Amino acid sequence: MMDNDNVMYLIVMVVNTSGIEFSNDDFWDNPTGLAGLSDDDWDAWLNGQSYEPVALYSDFEDANYWMEQLIDQVSGTPDESTIGFDIIGLEIDKEGPPALLTDLQEEEAMLRKTVEDILIKLMKEGLVDQLIGEDGRFYYEITDLGKDKIKNMPPHIKDYFKDKE
Repeated sequence: MMDNDNVMYLIVMVVNTSGIEFSNDDFWDNPTGLAGLSDDDWDAWLNGQSYEPVALYSDFEDANYWMEQLIDQVSGTPDESTIGFDIIGLEIDKEGPPALLTDLQEEEAMLRKTVEDILIKLMKEGLVDQLIGEDGRFYYEITDLGKDKIKNMPPHIKDYFKDKE
């Protein structure tokens, strides 16, 4: 990151309360090692994070230096697997919406597009039918062909559809 007069750097302590433990090295250096987490584990981990502000700096290098000191202090302690640190750059007196709002809106739009693309593909393949409810909303129902596909899936994939059969 480059220093900018309009940016402040907030050190945050990230506390993992999910009960799922892995190190910063696991997450940042070996993300494929996390592929074994189930969807429930990912949800628990994502929902089990809290961010606590620690310090605010106008210089990124200062913020980074002090964050490294905090990481070193926690390293080797029992808290090492549940506490991490990060730096968030915040623009001062930014015009328009906060970056978080923009990020959340973009993420929601991307998620909607992804779900829409998947549903269209499933409908084209005859695995799902689209229905219009009395309330005018769209609903989706698995077809007989879709149910047959689920019955013939490998067990490790079939687990994702337990409640759908």
